[in-house]
Amino acid sequence: MAKLNANDVLSTYVSENLNKVEGWAGSGESVLLLGHMAAMQEDCDAYGAFEIGVHHGRYLIALHALCAPGTRSLGLDIFGDQAKNVDGSGSGDEAIARSNLDQFAREPELIELRQADSLAVTDSDVAGIASGYGAFRLASVDGGHTPIHVVRDTTIAATLLAPGGFISIDDFFHTNFPGVTEGFYRLMETQSIPFVPLVVTRKKLILCHLSYKDLYQKRLNADRQAGAFEGIPCKNVMISGYETLSFYT
Repeated sequence: MAKLNANDVLSTYVSENLNKVEGWAGSGESVLLLGHMAAMQEDCDAYGAFEIGVHHGRYLIALHALCAPGTRSLGLDIFGDQAKNVDGSGSGDEAIARSNLDQFAREPELIELRQADSLAVTDSDVAGIASGYGAFRLASVDGGHTPIHVVRDTTIAATLLAPGGFISIDDFFHTNFPGVTEGFYRLMETQSIPFVPLVVTRKKLILCHLSYKDLYQKRLNADRQAGAFEGIPCKNVMISGYETLSFYT
């Protein structure tokens, strides 16, 4: 059985409340895996979480659970402006998301939700978020699933992330949303962000800063050798030229 090192707040949410919130965050085990990874982060303790594509808050609650008490998190979604949901990837409801945050999140008053179309978010808007929140330790890209959305949203996340942080891209390799994979590879070809693949699951591709890649890779491989991931099929694969630990969960 896996011996994942996730904090108590996240573990309780996954075991008791994750399945009460509609959404597609991946398996409980894969969410706990992110918790295990967050425990090995460097230079991130003071930062909150950021998500584009909140839907009903299922993954944002988990991300916020991995941040230190007192830190602020932010979620963007088009919510009621569904005319901009051009590929039908979810249909978020702000009132439902807020209710779920209030019921299941730690310190829900520290999580802000904003209705926004990420394609209309300007560099000035991003600078304003950075000014108001500082950096983020965790970012989730789960908005529009077209290539242009994935490129833009991942770029925004990379701009706002602390160097030791993680970016999680939803539905990588999903056969119903090939635009996600296409967008990721387009972005990697430009070499315009310093974040590269570290871990992939059946649901998420997780990126880290190139400067932290070797450190995090060594820690994950050491944990694997120590049996931390026992019971979770995993192997090293290559994605966009980078060694990536693949978990079948």
